[in-house]
Amino acid sequence: MIIKQLLKLKSINLKFAFKLFKQFVLHPTFIIGTIKATLKTFKIAEKMYPKSHSSIGEGNAFKHALWNILLIHFISKDEKISILWAENITTLYEDCFINDKKSRKMDFENNELGRRLYQKEKSIDELVFIVLQNKKLFHTLE
Repeated sequence: MIIKQLLKLKSINLKFAFKLFKQFVLHPTFIIGTIKATLKTFKIAEKMYPKSHSSIGEGNAFKHALWNILLIHFISKDEKISILWAENITTLYEDCFINDKKSRKMDFENNELGRRLYQKEKSIDELVFIVLQNKKLFHTLE
């Protein structure tokens, strides 16, 4: 599923791919949380938006916002550290996997939205509900 998504990407910036890899070397304790957040995000997005989570519409916006919320949820009990990690890792991801300017801007805006929507002490289902409640704030190209 994730590999299919990665294969759809146009090109990879190797400089930023190395920086992305380096972040995991420098912060190995965040690897498991990042993988959990990423896999959970793809699973939920595929279920909720089977036809549009990999496009430029609402499903993609949902996926980016949810990914940031779940990164914060899974990384650390220290919310500030988790938010910084989510911002850093999703920015490096966007820098690594080259996208057109409009799609890139949309992804950054939805990543930020997810970080703003995060709430402590919520279950994953509650966090998904929070994202869906705020879908009018999604940035799309449709």
